[in-house]
Amino acid sequence: MSLPRYQELAQTLSQRIQAGEWAPGERLPSLRELCTAERLSMATAKRALELLQDQGLVQVRPQSGIFVAEPARAAASGRAAESAVLPEVNELRHLRERMLGLMQLAEQPLPVALQMAGPSAALLPAEAMARSIARLLRREPALLAEGAPLAGLPVLREALAERLRQQDVAARADSLLITQGATEALSLALRALTQPGDKVLIESPVYFGLHQTLASLQLQPIELPCSAESGLSPEAVEQALQDWPEIRCLVLTPNFQNPLGALMPDEAKRRLLRVAEAHELPIIEDDIFGDLHFGKTRPRPLKAWDRDDRVLLCASVSKTLGPSCQIGWCLSERHAKALAGLKLSASLGGGALMQRLLADWLRDGQYEAQLARLRKTLAAQSARYVQALRRHFGARVDVQQPPGGMLLWLRLARGVDSIALLKQALPLGLSFSPGTVFSAQGRHAHCLRLNIGRPFDEEVDQALSQLAALLPLAPGSRR
Repeated sequence: MSLPRYQELAQTLSQRIQAGEWAPGERLPSLRELCTAERLSMATAKRALELLQDQGLVQVRPQSGIFVAEPARAAASGRAAESAVLPEVNELRHLRERMLGLMQLAEQPLPVALQMAGPSAALLPAEAMARSIARLLRREPALLAEGAPLAGLPVLREALAERLRQQDVAARADSLLITQGATEALSLALRALTQPGDKVLIESPVYFGLHQTLASLQLQPIELPCSAESGLSPEAVEQALQDWPEIRCLVLTPNFQNPLGALMPDEAKRRLLRVAEAHELPIIEDDIFGDLHFGKTRPRPLKAWDRDDRVLLCASVSKTLGPSCQIGWCLSERHAKALAGLKLSASLGGGALMQRLLADWLRDGQYEAQLARLRKTLAAQSARYVQALRRHFGARVDVQQPPGGMLLWLRLARGVDSIALLKQALPLGLSFSPGTVFSAQGRHAHCLRLNIGRPFDEEVDQALSQLAALLPLAPGSRR
């Protein structure tokens, strides 16, 4: 079936922009010129322009014309780093201080801040979201004052369920609970499955926020080593269950694990489920990075092979649409009622406006368009970061380019203290997450995590060069 005429024009112009016919910041033909050249009506040309705006490809400057969009750049200077009130990084060695310390660090005006896991504002569709919100409010101004039902707007739950079914997950809208981001989804899932004092099996290294959540719920983490190549080993899980039969549940991220970026192979996912079934072990799956694959096909969640509703699937759009869209969800038919009851005591239903925005974007393809742009950018940035790290660090770093996500895990020489290294890097305007914060036991001290959601540029390259200069030379090498 042929596309509508305005979509054909938008597609043609998009291809010409991507081919470099017009450079970023260059003026495009006017609407009148497009109408004449393409023999179109003004209304058709305007619709094509709106579509290109929503895709973030063009910008309209009043009384100036239409221009190819340029990536936004934060103009941070060295003075910003000097004026920053830097936190006491040694506090990151203490489990209960880590999350607060890293959040305080994120609030500092550092030129190269790479410690949090999120995309730069330049990679987010802020203008398109603003236009969508404006259109929504023009039609339904009451949305600004409306709250969503406890479980979330039905239209959003159905749109998410349909998207999950496309990933081979048996999802029903009434089994989905909308949450205030993935952190709340994970917390509710843990509360539904455990009691204070219970043991919970987790990956190591693992996202520092999970450690904070476990500590707040008075749960005991059992850490299992996780491979950067294939994630958590099903055989290691089976051995752990034999050693600690009282373990209540497993929490893991099979797709682009945080911080390793590991992708668990499909066969390992199937084996893991067989182990869980044999031991009647519930699993909480965090799939927050699953949409950010660099290959052609999205990896299926572990939940896709779940036939007895053993897996509670949690995710969010905060990594793809930004922190202003803190919408997450938890999928579980078996525990749906318990999860909703727990949410009632936590955060109620939230606002309706952003849920409606996400539902509309899921249905009209704008969310998929944003994902396609973000995946392409992150894949390119990942390669540039890895190349720069290998160029500056040489044999002193072990780093692999992940198949998705927005994180790089660096292994340095044994004996390196990444918290001490961070203390040296902060006055230079560079921040990162030291490896120690990814373990309750203080492991991975010689490692660190970088966020590649910040566009790679000369400033980043120089910062990585300065970081490398802080480390001792590898045997046999020269400065």
